[in-house]
Amino acid sequence: MKKVLIFYASYGGGHLNAAKSIKECIDTNYPNYETELIDCMKYINKPIEKITTAAYREMAKKAPWAWGKIYSDSQKGPLAHISSRSNKIFAIKLLKLLREKQPDIIISTHPFGSQMCSYLKRKGKITAEIATIMTDFSPHDQWLVGSDFTDYFFVAHDKMKDYLISKNIPEEKIFATGIPISSRFLKQYNKEEILKEFEENAETPDLEEARLFHEMLGFVHANFAQPLSVKDIADSARLNKNRCTALFKTHTNMSPIKYVNEYRLYTAKNMILHTDRSISDISADVGYNQISHFIEQFRLSYGMSPLKYRHKFGQEA
Repeated sequence: MKKVLIFYASYGGGHLNAAKSIKECIDTNYPNYETELIDCMKYINKPIEKITTAAYREMAKKAPWAWGKIYSDSQKGPLAHISSRSNKIFAIKLLKLLREKQPDIIISTHPFGSQMCSYLKRKGKITAEIATIMTDFSPHDQWLVGSDFTDYFFVAHDKMKDYLISKNIPEEKIFATGIPISSRFLKQYNKEEILKEFEENAETPDLEEARLFHEMLGFVHANFAQPLSVKDIADSARLNKNRCTALFKTHTNMSPIKYVNEYRLYTAKNMILHTDRSISDISADVGYNQISHFIEQFRLSYGMSPLKYRHKFGQEA
């Protein structure tokens, strides 16, 4: 029986959900492997994990620009150095767990777990194979710290694979598999039965609210490049402004105008990545009258300017 440790960290739900999906897959298909999920940051220092997790959630909810700044700055420079150095120190405590568990394979869905394990492997403290699951759709250099001692990288798409190759990581170590998801998303459903169920419950309050919200959402998606007010959005579903705002808060955790701005930036990001239109044209296409304002908002959301984002992640036109 081979033992697999799966490390994650509770900064958002993505790292944990990916870890759970990997465990589910191994448990279902490989009976000769024993798996265990471990929050590596909580194991190392519960008070620090609690504080940093709470700080992340508050920033992501109330000040995403601040989190974007930290995310960008942690690529290189002093913040990146502090993070990497801290993980070397934390790795010593993690070693106690690894000696106790004696895993054959270590899988990490968070860069901190990968960094600590690769450091221990470089020092000759562990011999387990290390697999890093990059749970981001764009590469961040923290994932690559200690990459010489990571055996496998699993990435979201081919462009990330190309990026890792450009960082001198051997191609045979990189697999573009997508981000792991639960098997329930692979389940086949009967379309007719689902439609029938919706028709039978069409008058329920929850479904009526969902219908009204999606009516407003369709209006926003069709008109996001135009100046929109809360009243405009509410009128599209024949609602008052208060109910419109409440529905957007319920379904998106954003105000209507915040959602419009986020959708504009999301659309702009895709145009930057997949078209050769100029940044000024894209700015106008998604509803910004001033390119300086567009660049400022894009930088707050994605941690860099639109042009830098295109140079780093965009395809050749």
